Amino acid sequence: AVELPAPGIEPPPGTVGFVFVDTEINIAAWVTRGMVDAGALNNGDWEDVERTPNGLKDRLSVFHQSSAIPRSVLIVRGDMEAELRDTLQRTLAAMDDDAAAEEVLDTYYDVARYDRFVGQVARDLDDARAQYEVIQDLFD
Repeated sequence: AVELPAPGIEPPPGTVGFVFVDTEINIAAWVTRGMVDAGALNNGDWEDVERTPNGLKDRLSVFHQSSAIPRSVLIVRGDMEAELRDTLQRTLAAMDDDAAAEEVLDTYYDVARYDRFVGQVARDLDDARAQYEVIQDLFD
């Protein structure tokens, strides 16, 4: 994979070129205009008609869908006291049951709730970490 300075530039032989865009609507627009061959959107941007208008969606097809990847991950210091960490986790997990806290969640990217990573979600996050490492290696 080779980052290109702009769409429409041919990547070197034997490579795949990619470009980053400023707004999500540009991803769909560039693909429909033939400026790039493919694009990637998260499900929220795909479903939001302001970011991906139906007129553009009608001219696109989804050829791959990855497993769910969390968009908001809360982290703490590794040396945080276990009691404080556990209290923080319980408080965040209970926010969706508290009307005042729901307002806070809504103002933060319309988060519905916070959950611990367990089961398939934890495995999906591990997969995302592995993919990230591969991508980071491309830029080193």
